[in-house]
Amino acid sequence: MLIGFETYQTYDKSESKKEIKSLHQRLAGLQRSYRDKGTPIVILISGPSASGKGRIVGELLRELDPRGYKLHTVPSPPIDDVRYPFFRRYWYRLPGNGTIGIFIDNWYRALFHSFQGFKSKNEQLDWCERVNTFERQLISSGCRVFKFYLNISKKEQKKRLNKLASDKNTAWRITSEDKQMLKGFNRYLENADGILEATHKANAPWTVLPADSGSYSLLILLKTLVTELEKDAIDNNLAHVETKQKSDKSTAGQILNLKNADLTLSLSRDEYVESLTQLQSEIQKLHNKVYRKKIPVIIAYEGWDAAGKGGNIKRLAHSLDPRGYEVLPIGAPAGDEKQHHYLWRFWKRVPRTGHVAIFDRTWYGRVLVEKIEGFCTPAECERAYTEIKEMEREWTKSGAVLMKFWIHIDKDEQLRRFKERENSSHKQWKITDEDWRNREKWDKYCEAVDEMLLRTHTNWSPWTIVESNNKLYARIKVLRTVVDTLKSHL
Repeated sequence: MLIGFETYQTYDKSESKKEIKSLHQRLAGLQRSYRDKGTPIVILISGPSASGKGRIVGELLRELDPRGYKLHTVPSPPIDDVRYPFFRRYWYRLPGNGTIGIFIDNWYRALFHSFQGFKSKNEQLDWCERVNTFERQLISSGCRVFKFYLNISKKEQKKRLNKLASDKNTAWRITSEDKQMLKGFNRYLENADGILEATHKANAPWTVLPADSGSYSLLILLKTLVTELEKDAIDNNLAHVETKQKSDKSTAGQILNLKNADLTLSLSRDEYVESLTQLQSEIQKLHNKVYRKKIPVIIAYEGWDAAGKGGNIKRLAHSLDPRGYEVLPIGAPAGDEKQHHYLWRFWKRVPRTGHVAIFDRTWYGRVLVEKIEGFCTPAECERAYTEIKEMEREWTKSGAVLMKFWIHIDKDEQLRRFKERENSSHKQWKITDEDWRNREKWDKYCEAVDEMLLRTHTNWSPWTIVESNNKLYARIKVLRTVVDTLKSHL
């Protein structure tokens, strides 16, 4: 895309000024239109040093309502950001519905600036595929994504860097990385060309801008945005072109389902106390090792109402240093959460290195309650199976240990516990009308859970069904699984 790209083309400057003015006005109108439709827009501006990223963004924003956009510059991540999975820093900066997010030095920076080479070609392709996955998830949820690359010649880059260096007020802007890039310009260009080719997709294409000619670059950028945004609606077929699943070789071999769970399993009180003391002591030691080795741990709880998730979490949390874990109860999305991709609120809560996040209900609500209650469409639910696995894969590739527990009881045991709660003054708060309504859909939930287990039980994030008719047995099984998993990982 870049090799042999002509960086300068002749054009009528007076005519282009008129066209740019018209495009600015149309873009401002489109901003209002997309705000009313509630469609988020992401604009990426990439390119080498001195290619004019700041200038072109300044021109882009000139006629836009500043209340409806936010500019993000992430040249190097804050110290705290590097303790989280890579894409988290971008997930929580994504624009809400009806707003625009402009990203300079975005998630492509690490790729473009690695011109000295990846450890292997496969490593580079893997990163490109992770980027493609991230962008496809945004587009599938209705976000418009535009990617612009400012291509500059070596001669022009050198000229601009020398100009900056000659003025004491701008010399500070030149870094050792800039000098290194100029020195290895041809390697950088070849690397960037490969990355653009690997991430140029039908639903997220690159537009290369001739940075040697600033005003011509602006004309192309504005024309691209206006032309695409004026196409009244997103082509849904195009948005889903790449969501077709290949055979999932990552799915773990064991087939899990609720029918095979042995709910007669139990422990005596003496066996429970003995095992509890031993396992909590082990987890305490393992938590120290996890913190020292900076390994993030994610523990996800799903299960039936009254299955014992709260008591189970309590025994697990008792083993952990309170400074190094957080229990995250998840309810229906509210406030800003409704204005973003459904996975946005979970990316915001992913733990940093060395810390433990315990989710009391999770992102699997998308394929359980939201599916059954009709809060998402069948197409959105179908897409969620893939997107959830991709999110979990990204977390584990970033070094996290992920454990998922389905706390299981039978229908009779749930009824017994519901009645016990109703008849106990200090437990009545635990039972709600919604619990009874959900119980009426028991069979539908069984089907949804079995499909969830079948489609999201993977080698990197396996499910564990926890037989919980006997709460003592269930608590020990979870603690033992946590111990075995952390020991294996360490």
